Amino acid sequence: ALRRDDPGGWKDLPLLTVDAGLSAVDTVAMLPQIHRWPPGVRNPIVRWAFTTEAGGSAAYGRNDGPEILWMSAAGDIVQMARWDAVARTATEADWATYEARYRERSSRSPAERIERVLAELRADFGGPVPLFRFGIGDAEGNVWLSPYDFADPAFAPRFHVVRHDGTWLGPVVFPRPFSPLSIGTDRVVGVERDEWEVPALAVYESRKGGVGGC
Repeated sequence: ALRRDDPGGWKDLPLLTVDAGLSAVDTVAMLPQIHRWPPGVRNPIVRWAFTTEAGGSAAYGRNDGPEILWMSAAGDIVQMARWDAVARTATEADWATYEARYRERSSRSPAERIERVLAELRADFGGPVPLFRFGIGDAEGNVWLSPYDFADPAFAPRFHVVRHDGTWLGPVVFPRPFSPLSIGTDRVVGVERDEWEVPALAVYESRKGGVGGC
């Protein structure tokens, strides 16, 4: 698979089909992707796009926009979900949360390096906060959205679910910060961390609810 760089900061992300018998790979569709925006700065506020498998379709979205597209294997848009959302502006509290987490993660680095890097990051920090961190599809075609968190981008205690027909469902709340790996029809498998931040594999049962809750 090849990715073609674009001067505007976009990349084309190919969707591939594989013929197992012939060991052949074919590009069937191309989606625009932002790997990081804005370019040339070290702003801790990262904007990007995601593509995830969701119930046999490819779901695509940008974390700075309230829209998700479901696309067929041929690259056709089969479903679109949009919702009303206004991005908030990053605050000093956001920076304090990010700084504290950075110092914790970098505690073994030389103090001079930590202060230098933080000064560079602080100079670029600010602007609109993306609406979510990332999206992951489940076996039924729904997309789970992780909130944008300055403290822990990989793990979240709460996710919001957008159903495959575009309906906005209620939140799914986990007892501990959780990073999903696979979301089936009745099981959610992922990694969670305890109060000492020790990671462990976890499996949760998924119970269906009505619109407005999961």
